[in-house]
Amino acid sequence: LYGCGCRMGGKLFFCADFLTGQIKQSDKTLSKVAITSADGMIYCLNHRGRMSLLEITPAGFRIVSHFDLEKKPDNSYLGHPVVCGGRLYLRYAEHLYAYEVRAPGT
Repeated sequence: LYGCGCRMGGKLFFCADFLTGQIKQSDKTLSKVAITSADGMIYCLNHRGRMSLLEITPAGFRIVSHFDLEKKPDNSYLGHPVVCGGRLYLRYAEHLYAYEVRAPGT
């Protein structure tokens, strides 16, 4: 189970064992995020405009890459990322961005 907690215990992204509730891994650098999953990866957009790509691993997750969106006030980035048709869609404020995330040749 992957998720984010920000009301209790700080802004923390975590992986928990679904059956036991035991936290397998946590990361404060991701902060509070909106998430989606596609093609075995987790896409996270945090409240400060950092988009991160996470690989799902047996131990939890691994941050593969990230980039920062245009600077806006914190909490301007509240829309959940969407992956559809090989594109990543990000909406914040009055902007909508599309990024090609499909592997070349697929």
